[in-house]
Amino acid sequence: NIKLSCSIVTSLINSDEVFSTKEYRKKQFICLLINTAHAAIEKNHLVEARNFMDVVEILLPPQGWASWGFFIEYCSFKFLEGELKFVCGDETGKAQIMELIKHLSLLGQKKLSMRYQKYLNNLISCK
Repeated sequence: NIKLSCSIVTSLINSDEVFSTKEYRKKQFICLLINTAHAAIEKNHLVEARNFMDVVEILLPPQGWASWGFFIEYCSFKFLEGELKFVCGDETGKAQIMELIKHLSLLGQKKLSMRYQKYLNNLISCK
């Protein structure tokens, strides 16, 4: 249930505990935020999705997009599922990654969507 997931994540954000935790727990929470944002946007909960991605930006260190980039790519279930499908010859995987890139663009996450696009281009060129 996406509404329940969104409310749980929102209550975690509001607790402020996440902002004072160790880096490893922050990374786990970023995983949760990104995956919940993808689920929210698929169900047209754009406001929640945007809010979750805003918190991701707050939690990342100033150089976070560069230093945590590969971690962020691989914490997205939707991306990993799409990559696995595509590598195994299922073209729906490519469509799934392209949908993810579109979602991130809609949420104003240009850096992250460009990273996914670059990775998708690499996958395509390797085939």
